[in-house]
This record gives sequence, structure tokens and C-alpha cells, in this order.
Amino acid sequence: MEFRFNYVRLLVENYRGTFRFYRDVLGLTLLRGDTDSEYAEFEAPGVRLALFQRARMADALGIPEPKSEGRGHVTLVFAVDDVDAAHKELERKGVRFIFAPRTHEDWDVRTAHFRDPDGNVIEINQRIEAVSKAPIG
Repeated sequence: MEFRFNYVRLLVENYRGTFRFYRDVLGLTLLRGDTDSEYAEFEAPGVRLALFQRARMADALGIPEPKSEGRGHVTLVFAVDDVDAAHKELERKGVRFIFAPRTHEDWDVRTAHFRDPDGNVIEINQRIEAVSKAPIG
């Protein structure tokens, strides 16, 4: 049996706000759904992201709605060419950042972090060349 990763589905409470965020702020390509459908699929190069109203998913499965116990159980990571430029553009669109761009030399990336309207953490990052650590002496 082979498992192939298909897409990520976020179960959200604030469906409309989260839908608009991924469509209008991040500019992901909408494949299906709208602001009232309570289910939508978006595409970014290499991955598909689905949103589903949390209560509707529970109804579809015939189970009680899972308790969220706080939000932000998922971190989505998007690669960008220039974290600083993306940070500025997203700020102009009203995104409030948890962490402004910063370099993590030990990870070989430059990152910035923010949340979607449902509280999920989003990281944008760009690869940097590893800093050479020459021995002292």
C-alpha cells in the first residue's frame, strides 16, 4: 500500500474570514467553493489547501464537533523568494506579524511568522546559504 500526500484540510471556525484571507491576502488560486459554501479548495504551487467549517465536518462524519481547545494547531509553511519583500507586501494588506523577518543560520532559512483569521500559524521562509563555521586557531 502506498500513501501519497494529497492536500491539507484546515477545520476552521471563522470560515468566511479565513476564506478571504487565503484568497485575497495570500492570493492562492481558488479551485472550488466561495465565501458561503463552508468548504473551499485553494492551490499554491505544489500543494492543495482545503478549508472546511469545523461544525460541517463533524456533521459530515456524524460525530460530535471536536473541541478546539484553543486555536492554531497547524503551521503552514510557504517558501518565498524574498522574505523581507513578502513581509512588506503582507503588512500593506493588513497582516500583523508574530515575528518580523529574522535569519536562523542554524536552520539555513530566513523566516517571518503570522496567523490566519482562524489562528493557524503561517511561516514564510527563504533558504539562505549556510554560514561557514571555520575552526578557531
